[in-house]
Amino acid sequence: TLHSLCFSIMEEYGYEEVLSRKLVDEFGRRILLFDFLRELGFERFHDLFLYLSGDWKRENSDSALSAFEFSRVESLIDKMSLYEVDLERLKEGGRVQSQAYEIYKIYSDFLEKNKLIDYNGIEKLFLKFLSSPSGEEFLSRVSHLLVDEYQDTNPLDEEIYFRIAKRCRSFVVVGDEDQSLFSFRGATVRSFILFERRVSERLGRKVKKVFLKKNYRSSSGIVEFLNRYIGGFPELERIEEKPPLECMRSGTSEKGVGFLYRKRREGMREFAERVSLKIEELLKLNVVQKISDCVLLVPSARERDGSFVKELKKVLEKRGFKVYNPRSKNFGKKKRIRKVLNYLLYVVEGGLSASEVPEELLQIREEFKERKIGLLDAYYRIISHLGVINSKSPEELFDFSHLSQFLSQFEKVYSFDEIPEKFSSVFIPFLNSTDEPEIPPEYLPDNYLPVMTIHQSKGLEFPVVFLAVDNLWESDKDEVLELLRDFVPDSVRELLPPVEDVESIKRKLFVAYSRARDILVIVDGRKENREASPNSSLYLEGEWEKMKVFLKGKGAKVKDFMGSSFSKKSFMRPNVYSFTGDIVSFQICPKLYAMRKFFGFSPTSSVQEWFGTAIHRTLRFIYIFYREKGRVPSREEISEIFERVCNYLKLDGIEPPDEERRKTALEVVRRFVEREGKEFYPRLKGVEQRVSIEKDGFFIQGIMDAVLKTDGGLEIWDFKSMRHPKRKGRDRILELYKKQLMFYKLLMGSSVKRLVLYFLNELLERDPREREVFYPEGEEEFWSEIRKVIERIEECRRNREWPYSESPDENTCRVCDFRYSCPTWNVYNSQN
Repeated sequence: TLHSLCFSIMEEYGYEEVLSRKLVDEFGRRILLFDFLRELGFERFHDLFLYLSGDWKRENSDSALSAFEFSRVESLIDKMSLYEVDLERLKEGGRVQSQAYEIYKIYSDFLEKNKLIDYNGIEKLFLKFLSSPSGEEFLSRVSHLLVDEYQDTNPLDEEIYFRIAKRCRSFVVVGDEDQSLFSFRGATVRSFILFERRVSERLGRKVKKVFLKKNYRSSSGIVEFLNRYIGGFPELERIEEKPPLECMRSGTSEKGVGFLYRKRREGMREFAERVSLKIEELLKLNVVQKISDCVLLVPSARERDGSFVKELKKVLEKRGFKVYNPRSKNFGKKKRIRKVLNYLLYVVEGGLSASEVPEELLQIREEFKERKIGLLDAYYRIISHLGVINSKSPEELFDFSHLSQFLSQFEKVYSFDEIPEKFSSVFIPFLNSTDEPEIPPEYLPDNYLPVMTIHQSKGLEFPVVFLAVDNLWESDKDEVLELLRDFVPDSVRELLPPVEDVESIKRKLFVAYSRARDILVIVDGRKENREASPNSSLYLEGEWEKMKVFLKGKGAKVKDFMGSSFSKKSFMRPNVYSFTGDIVSFQICPKLYAMRKFFGFSPTSSVQEWFGTAIHRTLRFIYIFYREKGRVPSREEISEIFERVCNYLKLDGIEPPDEERRKTALEVVRRFVEREGKEFYPRLKGVEQRVSIEKDGFFIQGIMDAVLKTDGGLEIWDFKSMRHPKRKGRDRILELYKKQLMFYKLLMGSSVKRLVLYFLNELLERDPREREVFYPEGEEEFWSEIRKVIERIEECRRNREWPYSESPDENTCRVCDFRYSCPTWNVYNSQN
């Protein structure tokens, strides 16, 4: 994402302002905001909340914030950051405007006081970075800029792109204004529509347009429908001279679109019964092989009473089919999540008698009270006790992975002393009102009908799409835009949509329609039937009569597809494989690898990582010092750099185990600079250099500690914060490290002439053996070995089977968050 890219660039260049702040992700920011609004109360911002609610009426008169109001305040704070709002003018604009200013100021001041920064703050700081000497150096190294999904760009993004592009030889943007979906997050589709003019004004360049009009996904009938639909609204702002889509699939049916509507006086349950019969017919005639070859798309997946999605789920389950709708309720209210939250509540607060909780929980609570473990540590102990890690259900594992991520951010945002009070008053209520995060498409369960929002389906495809629109809003009124429009610069105002936005819904429906490969069925369950609302975004050119004419000759019936057999393509997307993070991690323990890499469980903070991280980052910032000053730093300057690195790591909860370890790390750095600095830094071409390539259909990448210029080519150095392995007879470890450097050689190609392993802790010895120098050979045999490991990883992904290691690596297993569930570790541990 742009946020992560900006952050990593500033970190790479040692930009001081980003090094002194802790990044909070979207969840961390939302929970902070939720806490603020809870404490500040409704009455303080009564006028603002009523204004943002628009036509929506508050159900409660107390100070509790509804999820709707919270989302509007979130949008307000985001758009104030993204749209360059003049805060001083807003403050003087009236009661509602002054309350908007006050909320934003309180939130911003809290971030500043606590040295926190959110995603929008990262982008604003990056603009400042670009004007610094380090930013100038970065810009001098960039020659080409390519931006994907440009239709979802916001004004702050655009400013960053233009600032970078000003120095670039080429600036390429890829997008489709017909698929703009994220205006609710501040995206402005007009950034893309007006791109040609704005580039001319800002950069003084001409734009060449290339239309990607070939559609390889959908049948000819669906492609014709897409063209007729999106081209039928003359008021819809689009790129000039945009050609219609061309179907590139031969032999496809022209009857790809069907329409089911709720009849007069027909109840929602009866309507759902009719739709379910169509799904059954598709299966009985073998048009699709499994119900998971279909998808139900909806504007909202909430299973509200009387909603189509709830009624269809009931009908299908009664008929023996399964429905997968993870967003049917709020995340914290899911049964399995509630159980774990109740256990964590006991660990944090107590309140239950010993007879009411498992014995294991009593011990966890005692260790937490004594500060021997943190909240995330306690969580892993609890879910191990419940057998979660050995679950065969990907959905269950993703649920608990998401909870681990939420807990990790919660611990970053609040101090240990704040956690007991904030856990019950903020964390649990917030989870009870937040949506469940998405899971990767490749883990959608087989033989279930998946239910997805239109936003979730972006980029995916299914043989058969049912689009249900019983809760479709024909226009989207944005009170936040109405409030802020007069307080943004003219250049930003030009990009904003009208307050009463009737275009977004048409683009949203186009995205939904274009997910279908073979059959698209529009399911209109709205109370107002087609005759009562003849002008609708749902229909061709907004008119039911035009839809009837189109469907008369081309309307799809299931029997039209007899003899066809449609099945869903695999969603398994290619991964990028690294040596340590993938090849070695998988070989050590496939189970641990999967929990981290594919399911995304957050690791607990460990002092084990501090020593190597502190040394590596200090060496990197010494390189930045050398690049700027043209000399190596003195001992005192090294101490200052080291201190800054330690403070930065502390923000992320990474601290040395004791003062002695801290002194040792500093001494290692000093000795390296004294011993190697004068020759090492002048030859240095780059530090922590990231390289990615495609090889034999696989993507591989690596981050090299140091790349140096040498006679006739390059030299790759890899630093290890340890003594030479041979001192303890660990020849196997030495061979592993050599393979790591060979992997980097694969990435860098024939220009690499020499490889160097540098064991930093050897510098503390009287007879240091700090270097292990060797030359690359046997490259083909080495790649064959690596390729076999990658193929085994991909086989595990396909089969969704991740075995535990059969022989523990003691150093890894001792700090593994999942060791309590591991049979291999438990046997090993009991024997020792």
